Amino acid sequence: MYTEEGICIHAPFQRIYTIFWTEIECLMRVDLRDLSNSDSGKTSLAGTQKTEPSHYILISKSRKRICEIKEDDKDFEKVRMLLETYAIPILDITALLTAGDDVFRYLPALPFLTKCSCLFELHAQTTLEQFRGSVSLDTIKKVRKRLRILGWLLIPAGIFSSFLEGKLYFLAPVLILVTLWFVYIYFYPYIYLLQGHLLPYETPDSELDYYILPVMGGFFTLFFSINYIYYLFMCSDWQLYLYACFFAVLLLLPFAVHQHKKQLKQHWMRTVSVVLSALILGIVLVLPVNRILTFTPASTEHLIVLEKESGKSGYRVVYDYYYVYAKRQGKTERLQVSKSAYQNIKIGGTVEVRRWESILGFDYWAAVAEDS
Repeated sequence: MYTEEGICIHAPFQRIYTIFWTEIECLMRVDLRDLSNSDSGKTSLAGTQKTEPSHYILISKSRKRICEIKEDDKDFEKVRMLLETYAIPILDITALLTAGDDVFRYLPALPFLTKCSCLFELHAQTTLEQFRGSVSLDTIKKVRKRLRILGWLLIPAGIFSSFLEGKLYFLAPVLILVTLWFVYIYFYPYIYLLQGHLLPYETPDSELDYYILPVMGGFFTLFFSINYIYYLFMCSDWQLYLYACFFAVLLLLPFAVHQHKKQLKQHWMRTVSVVLSALILGIVLVLPVNRILTFTPASTEHLIVLEKESGKSGYRVVYDYYYVYAKRQGKTERLQVSKSAYQNIKIGGTVEVRRWESILGFDYWAAVAEDS
């Protein structure tokens, strides 16, 4: 409860106590979502574009978190007026970070995820200072220009690869994705700085300086993972994740060598992000690489269709799915088929299933034709 004297706190199984306004140091906005969008190094409460109410915490003069309050809380305006009455400042953790102010004194009071994000950003700023001292701004611009050219070459290359046939159809995107990965590793950790959003002392030539690298990686990862995993082939989940981990380890080997050679000390969160990126890329690469390494003809089976199922799935990205259920070796299997195949297949009819096995021992299959 917020009163004229202070904050009256009713804690479960504890006595009721009051923290007076004179014991409060500040009200801290702890949202970090607009950190990368700050072009001047400072943010304002009024000018921030928000998709949801901002989150605030009250911090005592002993650097402890008193309580949390959201901008849409019914008492928020009352709290702001009381803070003005007692001349208590309202601070923004994003503004403190981008302005280079002392943030460490507030870390004990911050929520865990916000604290981790702050430490990550502070480490990035330290890396930036080291980078500034060893590489000139002209060199940064030259490397960024090369990366932008590479991006514009790889995007049409990826589109062109979709018109290839046979194993070239699978080989081209694999080469593109692996090339992106090695570019990422070669410039790690300065790839973040070369992107532009951590260089506040310069003005980028265009908005592409901010977005070309995410477009390169995100476009191909999304496009090819949807095609390979959800539409072309099927496989058992445990095999998919087992081989994905194997591929991720192979991708992380050059990263480990690069780290050792450069003697780079990175924040653990950034290292975790690299490991997760390798795992995602491993999942995307499993099926196309297996298709490339398949040299034996497929075995063909004709299974009787017991049931059909279709619908929509997904949260942010919604896609249609089409399944048929068929009996194989005494067990009912669910097979994903195309929309046209689903419309032609009849319950009680047969579906043609082709199964492959690569030299890695990873078997996969596809319902490629039907006979109703």
